[in-house]
Amino acid sequence: MSGRARGRARGRARGATAGGDQAAPAVRPGAGAAAAPAPPPSQQQVAPPMSGNGRASHRGGAVMEQRPGAVQPPTAQLAAMSMGERGTQERGRRRGGVIVQEIFTRPEHITDKRGTSGNPIPLTTNCFHLDTKPGFNMYQYHVTFNPDIQNKGMRMRLIKQHNELLRQPRAFDGMILFLPHRLPKDTTEVYSKHPGDDSVNVQITFKLTNELPPTSYVTIQMYNVIFRRVLNIINMKQIGRHYYSPDQGVTIPQHKLEVWPGFITSILKYESSVLLMADISHKLLRTNTVLDIMYNNRTYRIDDIDWNMNPESGFKSRDGSEMKFVDYYLKAHNIKITDMAQPLLMSRPKKRDLRRGMEGNFYLVPELCTLTGNNPEVVTEVGGWGLKFSSQLLQLQGRVLPPEKILQGTGFYNYKPADAEWSREMRGQKLVSSIALQVWCVIVTKRDAPKAFDFIDTLARVAPPMGINVAKPQVCQLQNDHTQAFLRALKDLVTRDTQLVVCILPSNRKDTYDAVKKHCCIDTPVPSQVIVARTLMKKQMLMSVCTKIAIQLNCKLGGEVWAVEIPLRDLMVVGIDTYHDSVKKGRSVAGLVCSLNKQCTRYYSRVCFQQTHEELVNGLKPNFTAALKKYYEVNKSLPARIVIFRDGVGDGQLAAVLEHEIPQLVKCFKDIDAEYTPRLAVVIVKKRINIRFFARAGNSQANPPPGTCVDQEVTRPEWYDFFLVSQSVRQGTVTPTHYNVVYDNSGMKPDHMQRLTYKLCHLYYNWPGTIRVPAPCQYAHKLAFLVGQSLHKDPDLALADKLFFL
Repeated sequence: MSGRARGRARGRARGATAGGDQAAPAVRPGAGAAAAPAPPPSQQQVAPPMSGNGRASHRGGAVMEQRPGAVQPPTAQLAAMSMGERGTQERGRRRGGVIVQEIFTRPEHITDKRGTSGNPIPLTTNCFHLDTKPGFNMYQYHVTFNPDIQNKGMRMRLIKQHNELLRQPRAFDGMILFLPHRLPKDTTEVYSKHPGDDSVNVQITFKLTNELPPTSYVTIQMYNVIFRRVLNIINMKQIGRHYYSPDQGVTIPQHKLEVWPGFITSILKYESSVLLMADISHKLLRTNTVLDIMYNNRTYRIDDIDWNMNPESGFKSRDGSEMKFVDYYLKAHNIKITDMAQPLLMSRPKKRDLRRGMEGNFYLVPELCTLTGNNPEVVTEVGGWGLKFSSQLLQLQGRVLPPEKILQGTGFYNYKPADAEWSREMRGQKLVSSIALQVWCVIVTKRDAPKAFDFIDTLARVAPPMGINVAKPQVCQLQNDHTQAFLRALKDLVTRDTQLVVCILPSNRKDTYDAVKKHCCIDTPVPSQVIVARTLMKKQMLMSVCTKIAIQLNCKLGGEVWAVEIPLRDLMVVGIDTYHDSVKKGRSVAGLVCSLNKQCTRYYSRVCFQQTHEELVNGLKPNFTAALKKYYEVNKSLPARIVIFRDGVGDGQLAAVLEHEIPQLVKCFKDIDAEYTPRLAVVIVKKRINIRFFARAGNSQANPPPGTCVDQEVTRPEWYDFFLVSQSVRQGTVTPTHYNVVYDNSGMKPDHMQRLTYKLCHLYYNWPGTIRVPAPCQYAHKLAFLVGQSLHKDPDLALADKLFFL
């Protein structure tokens, strides 16, 4: 069983997006003791006895980022911690087993980051208070052994001989010891008998290195370790970063699947207190394939059984000497293997292992492959550290921002705030800015020609009420659906005067789609619309589909659909997002989209490519400079205020944004004009979060309404941040978006920043409603996705001032 799928429910909005480049209508956008270590890598590698954790934690892929402060299990190496006290404005976070200080990004002038607009709303969140007993401190000791003991498991057995001195509970990783009480002396020396040789006495020295207060970032890190011990105690098993309960698993026999319920947890210091955040997670596991064994914090997939090997077979140890498996377990872990005839299980190294130099196979002894756990009482473990978790979810107050009025046609109209969409209200309304479609062509196979003519006739009926005049197109009917046939037609039909090309494909074959897009975006730049024929099959849906396509076509021609009131003058909003190139490994695409007008409804877009470990700003700087020049070309003046919404930033990349990206972007201003100093704000947009909010209504709970903003209690004291629920979700729980203003000399009040962010969530033209992130971010994502999936090159600059990527 490998458990690849993520079973946690996501909120899903009602309704469909615009047709066009998608094959089908889409939903709303956005919508215990530590185990002993294994011996060194060699041609044959032996794995140590199992401790019940998972190798999935080392795998890449599309997993949820781990919240700052979320930790590895108790067996993770605490020895690599940075333990010095650094004051109240810093926070520890684990990166690869190392605690590092959290970056303080809150601008000095932001003394109060709370907004004022909107109506108050009582909320419940998935956090619990963590309290400590009065006078609590945690004591950290550095532990040395003489003679030196290399094996961590042996060190733990030597420490165990002094239970009377050290007492329980305690946390020891082989080098660093944490205690909830202080030893009588700051430096304590004791002696232990070597488990393998009674004649050898080992001197153990405990040296006090830190007395840690309850809110120290190292102490908070230990809270996470302690809590994960508790999860182990109640027989929950770690897979990846999270813990799941096999005892409460639900079997689906007809599909040979099993679902384990579990939790995502982290303990952090939030605005005014230390909180435990807990979210629900589910793991989907297969029961009919290879065996997964949770083994020494790693999951070993059993690839084969080596019938020619047994515990008496040998392997090369770190020093190059030959050692039998049976001897290794006895010497290193004091474990006697009883069955010498059992074959060994073989696990081949994964790509990540190979990168670490682990070229040989892993060999496991079957009789050791059983899940083990401790049975002490949870109350004893938690209480011994002086901790107490609240039994009640945290209650707090948010605000519901005022709904926006939508500008379309001759005036404004309102929408139903609870739905946060206006598809009904916009019927019969003219678009803010429409472009006449005079010279265009349709390419379709002969078999799908009837659908194409129905589409053309229907489009001609639905477009004029929106203000779009549509002339008859040139129709090219292909004899077959080969990719080359479409490309030949494009070469023959497209001229300098062609405004738009519509290709109706018989299927959603990616190679054909990619070829069409490459030709229209790179070789012969022209806005293009790809429609899958089955989208046009249902005649009763054709009016609706063509209406959405008409809106897309208008956007791709440079038109505008609707707007909201944005009172800030000379404002430019920027969206930046990244996407991995699907063809060239190790390369990412960054999309940059900048507004060109006061209403933030027209955009200029550029892309750049970055290799792994290359600073993104190397490509962003010239693109941002080009965008500023384009803004000047359109407005005859430069923007006085710029707000950048930066998506696609992981927690580990925050320092790079602050130290490299922002200074280089600021330098762009001087490249334009030495006297040009606009006001600037940079906002990190984070969608993958585990915080949830629930609106309280009597004894029931519901999703908070669109526009719900939270800027207290669960925000971070070292950040200028807030949460915003901008979309309506009917199924599942809504996931708020987290905004962290890491740079700000914009002169905007927190309330204005929150209101502007919410306004921009109304301006994504592929959905007649609010979306989860500001429109510039979503446009940047669409652009980066198109380039990373289909183009793999820079689009032609002739398309840069149009939303050609919708």
